[in-house]
Amino acid sequence: MRVAQMRSAAAGAAIAVSVLAAPGCTGDHPMSPVSAGSTPQIRPLRSAIVLEPVVSQLRIPPPPGKAGRFTCRPGFAVLPGPGANPALCYKQTGKPVTITSAAVFAVEDLPPRWGLAITLPPGDRSALAAFSRRAVGHQIAIIVAGKAWAVPYVQTPLTHGTFEIPGLTRTQANLLQRSLVHTG
Repeated sequence: MRVAQMRSAAAGAAIAVSVLAAPGCTGDHPMSPVSAGSTPQIRPLRSAIVLEPVVSQLRIPPPPGKAGRFTCRPGFAVLPGPGANPALCYKQTGKPVTITSAAVFAVEDLPPRWGLAITLPPGDRSALAAFSRRAVGHQIAIIVAGKAWAVPYVQTPLTHGTFEIPGLTRTQANLLQRSLVHTG
């Protein structure tokens, strides 16, 4: 499925993936590719990247003096994954975009932080630009294989067909890249 085709994600992973508020995503500073080799080619992904607009709110504590767990208000849910804040609940606010083909390469942001740079095929870039224009000022969840890897605020539209999944450790960047890119 191409970016231009939007679909809802499964209920368990309903909140999707995005990376737009971190440096490097909006052109605040250049990304540094990890390898000096050739630029990765755009290819089908092993796992889709789902970009989904979301809102978040604090989890509700148990009543005073009573034992129990923090909960979410109706319609909100905790997102699994290293990029979601466990103190927050999230709710989908619009249609997600699913990315199934892209070039993916690891980048070093501000050491020791890492990220993955994602470049879409030319035919999918206008759909990403339209989606991101609607999302400016709002949060986007970036989901890969049912896990939220980042939930940033969108600062500017993504008009060049590229974005970054920011705020990863080197190990997380390598793991996520392997889950997205066919190897061998």
